[in-house]
Amino acid sequence: PLYMQLGLGVDATTSGLAILPLMGGLIVSSTGAGQLVSKTGRYKPLMIAGAVLLLVGVALLTRVTAHTTLPDLCWRMAIVGLGLGPGQSLFNLATQNAVEVRDIGVATSSNQFFRQIGSTIGVALFGALLTHRLANEGQGFDLGSLQGLALKATAQGAARHADPALAQALTHAITGVFAAGLLVIAAGLAAILLIPELPLRSRQPGPQGEAV
Repeated sequence: PLYMQLGLGVDATTSGLAILPLMGGLIVSSTGAGQLVSKTGRYKPLMIAGAVLLLVGVALLTRVTAHTTLPDLCWRMAIVGLGLGPGQSLFNLATQNAVEVRDIGVATSSNQFFRQIGSTIGVALFGALLTHRLANEGQGFDLGSLQGLALKATAQGAARHADPALAQALTHAITGVFAAGLLVIAAGLAAILLIPELPLRSRQPGPQGEAV
């Protein structure tokens, strides 16, 4: 939304609606991945496919400019959403499936804990990177001041590309953050490849040879 408002010059309502392709892709792929796992009993291929799609989607976002159109941005975000979807549930599934039944609660809470830690560190690091790249552009803005400008532009109904220099600097900074994100996604993909794929507990034979 920040890039759309200050980089592309759209209003806050439009920038919010433009997130729908990302959320729609996430919902579709998350639901579809769950159904495929139920039918096939395999989750690792879907986790890998999601990470690859996410890598492609974020790579496409590194190519945006201050002149990128909103529809062009939306289809790129839809790919990002499709890549994010499988990770919303399958990591939990893989974690719970790898531990004894008595440890499922601990495994699930640990999974959520480390996700929260990762997101907190990620926001701090990428926010610092954004501010650093803006400083290198000579704009002297930080994330807080950019958010303030976005609110001010919304209140005043600022015209598209009211400040071309800021739009260019912000676009350059944002694409740098996306490029750094590619490294994190690649590391995540490498970690997924190392995850052992175990048979789903519901498909494992029970004591009498029946599925439990």
